[in-house]
Amino acid sequence: MASNKFLLTLFSLTTIWCTVQAQFLTDGFKKDQGDITLGLGAGIQSWSTYYAADKNVGITRRSTIMSSYASVNLFSSLRIAATLPYIKVANTEINSFQDVFVQAQFMPLRTKHWTAYALFSYGAPVADYATQSATAIGQQAVIRSYGLGAQFTQSWWFVSANFNHQEKNYPTPNAKQYQLKGGVFKGPWYGALRLDIQNSIGGSDYRDGTFRPFTTLGSGFTKISVDAYRRLNQIFGLSASLSQTVAGRNVGNSTEVYVSIIADLKVRKKASAPNP
Repeated sequence: MASNKFLLTLFSLTTIWCTVQAQFLTDGFKKDQGDITLGLGAGIQSWSTYYAADKNVGITRRSTIMSSYASVNLFSSLRIAATLPYIKVANTEINSFQDVFVQAQFMPLRTKHWTAYALFSYGAPVADYATQSATAIGQQAVIRSYGLGAQFTQSWWFVSANFNHQEKNYPTPNAKQYQLKGGVFKGPWYGALRLDIQNSIGGSDYRDGTFRPFTTLGSGFTKISVDAYRRLNQIFGLSASLSQTVAGRNVGNSTEVYVSIIADLKVRKKASAPNP
């Protein structure tokens, strides 16, 4: 049976729709100092309805998303990760990198079953993509976020919850994020069910009659996702995710399908040369 540290491969490659999420180190599993995770993923996001100010608007969009991901455990209690998505909106000329996100996770408290952690994130656009369009891929906002989470783990299952506060540069409104996740892990398999919620603090609404720029829109959503992971060998694994937005504000009523290949590496200290 594979050890738990293999099954906590940073599963977030299946959930990195960074325009609204920007939160990916969201489990309380422990990894060892020197562990490195690398990943490449691709997915499709599509919708035919957009949640506007006080009604749904018939806006259709389909996007292809590709993401690169890397994380390293500087210590067993400190993990640093970064991700960068590339987005292509179908039937448009929009084809660009979006925002890079860097996140640190600190796990100061750990018992046999409980783990508490803190999250610190920073995100910034890496390309001058347009924002004044229904096909925009982001709001050109710099994001600083702070969060807390906790996880309860038994021999083959876990439940975790976290809260994240996002501060965004003016005029994009700040937001609060919540996540509840439960899952199982056995042998090379991992599966989880997630509920993600985001609420923006104020901001404008699409087609609300104020004609304010899209950078002032307040984005919110309620999203349900199913994740699965299969470890192939001592290094590589495959993951897949299916997500559905069920409610929102200034976001598409989207369906997302995402697959990733993930590599787990270990940096080992070189053995000391024997004394002559």
